[in-house]
Amino acid sequence: AWRETAQLYLKPDIDEPARAAFADLLERVAAQLPGILRASLAANFVPDYGAGHYTWDLVYPDQATAEAARASSPWREQLLPALESHCRARAALGLETLGAGARAPALANGVKRTALFRLLPGISGELQQRFARDTLEMAAQIPAILNWRLSRAVPLAWDAPECAPW
Repeated sequence: AWRETAQLYLKPDIDEPARAAFADLLERVAAQLPGILRASLAANFVPDYGAGHYTWDLVYPDQATAEAARASSPWREQLLPALESHCRARAALGLETLGAGARAPALANGVKRTALFRLLPGISGELQQRFARDTLEMAAQIPAILNWRLSRAVPLAWDAPECAPW
């Protein structure tokens, strides 16, 4: 599957009713995107540490289906205008899976933790591979990590970050 995730940073003047309407629109319209397998929107616990106010995850069978969904009228006429009017920034990333595992594949209502790291220029391929191996090893060392995925982030056309790309 092709996965996309976005950290959505709301504009400061978005009040609670507008926030609720925005979240409802994202959930409702994303479910109508052609070919989408799954969409989920969740408020982040603490947006103060670099995370957005929301994490929005979209899953498609493949990258071509995701691109077709972004060309669809629900995306162009409803979702993208809502993102532009409600968000001061958004970090929208495609996720190329490098490794994953699951101790509890049927887990529901867990806590999802997302960490984004930026690779500095000039880092050797060997060091990149070692970082990936070490990161995937965390699940073996921390039993509380039930399900995990390590992905390479790819900026998407609808990415509108405030800072350097991931």
